Amino acid sequence: MSKKARNAYQQDLKTFYKTFTGKNNFSAWNSSGNKKFKDIPLIAYHETEACKDVDSAWQKSYTGSTSNPLFVKFADNVKNMMKNTKTNQQKLLAVLDKLFVWVDSPSEYSSSGNELENKMVTINPKLTSKSLQTLVDQTRKLIINIYLQCEREYQEGLRLFEAIVGERMLQNSISKKEALEAQLDKVVVGEPSPELENIIKQNVNQALEPTPPAAAAAAGGARKKKHRNRSRRKKKT
Repeated sequence: MSKKARNAYQQDLKTFYKTFTGKNNFSAWNSSGNKKFKDIPLIAYHETEACKDVDSAWQKSYTGSTSNPLFVKFADNVKNMMKNTKTNQQKLLAVLDKLFVWVDSPSEYSSSGNELENKMVTINPKLTSKSLQTLVDQTRKLIINIYLQCEREYQEGLRLFEAIVGERMLQNSISKKEALEAQLDKVVVGEPSPELENIIKQNVNQALEPTPPAAAAAAGGARKKKHRNRSRRKKKT
């Protein structure tokens, strides 16, 4: 591989690494200079809990209207993906049209069928080493752009979907809170008590708040400690 080709390879490798991993530590990752495209770590989305759990929010269907900008952006992103796919296919076909041409079939292979049956595909006789190298460079850049564009559009679609899921979960939490408060208003009897109402509201808010990881870990540790203490008392008795 020439020095020019190696520099181009390293530049493309750097672009791929940053796009697919979202990291800027290419120099540290490729400190040996021997990394290849196959060494770039990819995110296994299908192995994440959000995808594996059948009850996950990612496994549900969501509907929206054109009044919701998130749904509009998501739809536009899908349309752009389809449009760009078609455009890139046409560009690749254009390269093939320069590499190969239709010619008349030899007389011994001719048939009485339609005109297309009397044609065959062959390498373009006008190709030169220089024009062929130009097509190779053009195709290489095109394929690289297809991969990068596809990944960027996929990541954008994923971000929009996560935003839609987050928005819907927030809406559900608000609706749940309002329903709980309405139900509590019905069951409270006697004279109104501001102190009691404040306690109820605090309990409702706490019930709707997700448990922080540290608190969950502490709770789990407390349960384990309590279980150990019970076990020790049983042994003593």
